[in-house]
Amino acid sequence: MMQKKSIDGLWQNKENGMKRDYKALLAAGNKAQLEKLTSNGFKKGFNDLQCEDLNSLYQNLISEVVELREEYNVAKYDFTKIRHEAADIANFAHMIILATDKELENIDLNAPSEG
Repeated sequence: MMQKKSIDGLWQNKENGMKRDYKALLAAGNKAQLEKLTSNGFKKGFNDLQCEDLNSLYQNLISEVVELREEYNVAKYDFTKIRHEAADIANFAHMIILATDKELENIDLNAPSEG
């Protein structure tokens, strides 16, 4: 049986030494995602997303995956471009999560945030 240990976001499988630093993964992703969201500030917002928008969000997600593949094939070592496309994918995935969470939790996305 695998023994797993999680301490402050670091997960380690003791049997094979595999480590997963969740904090580092999320920090890198969040930074890239915020950069893309900020640069795309002129686009439609996402606080009003509904589950009815899932098909459109899914289609956008697939389009971004295709763009990432094309970018990789053209510029295999242009990590900035690859990173930007990956951030777009993550942002659309998070929009899907936000829309479904809104439905599941009946949350008010326009309410002032705490903290």
